[in-house]
Amino acid sequence: MIDITISQSILAVVSCKPDRMGNGAVPVFLAQSTEEVQHFSATLANILDGMAHELEPETVIVVRHS
Repeated sequence: MIDITISQSILAVVSCKPDRMGNGAVPVFLAQSTEEVQHFSATLANILDGMAHELEPETVIVVRHS
């Protein structure tokens, strides 16, 4: 039997640039400002037990590393 685990994955994307979001399998949360991007991503990281990584001031991904 093969034991496969996913150790790293993108849990969510938070952005205030809806024109740059594709139709992917990751939930996308749209924010109204960069401050809201920071607030949403920090809250999601806490809820989902992940880490927020800023790609640019307007877009953050929440990733699980373990």
